[in-house]
Amino acid sequence: MAQMLGATEDKAHYSQSIFSDNSSISSLSINDMILIRTLYDEHIKHGMPFEAGMFAATRILAELREKVLKHGVEALYQH
Repeated sequence: MAQMLGATEDKAHYSQSIFSDNSSISSLSINDMILIRTLYDEHIKHGMPFEAGMFAATRILAELREKVLKHGVEALYQH
């Protein structure tokens, strides 16, 4: 199910992630939630050039991180 959300890179150094094949956790970590919110952000478009996608994702990740630090995980459910 996790792979169907769109994050397909299984990295061993992301061991505390539901997206890692090496993880034993069974629920989303805060980083997982931020990644999913980033993937489905309105500024990320299907087929956009890699550079534009990375620029948008970097900005979105920074904004979400700041919101979570200020307001907690509930910030991920606000738009």
